[in-house]
Amino acid sequence: MIVYTLNWRVTDVDTDTSSDGTYEVILQQVGEPVFFGATDGRLVLKKDGRTIAKQDFTVHHDGAVLRENNWTVTCQEDFVEIVISGSEQPDHQYHLHFDGTTSLSQRHSIYEIASEKDEDQITVMQLDHTVL
Repeated sequence: MIVYTLNWRVTDVDTDTSSDGTYEVILQQVGEPVFFGATDGRLVLKKDGRTIAKQDFTVHHDGAVLRENNWTVTCQEDFVEIVISGSEQPDHQYHLHFDGTTSLSQRHSIYEIASEKDEDQITVMQLDHTVL
């Protein structure tokens, strides 16, 4: 039972429904994070109660379980945009299309480190951009 819980048990975390009630997106956690490890999850897109797309993902969030604040959902004309966030990773943006296809883009944060002659003085600059 412990192995099943740690590796395969699927838990619904949150649900979002389109304004017309046709589409539903479910955020699921798969298994349980171990110690400070990553958390596995799944996005499920349903139309009129029937599953039309699934997307697995991993979140690096200091070993925490998935919660409602790990995702944002935006309905577009022909897909649902879902952004998955974790405290130890850049955001991942998934598109679950109404035709059943899925795609991923990652929002990168690039850290540029410039060190002075004195090793105690380090400047860190964060530059954000999205890679499609």
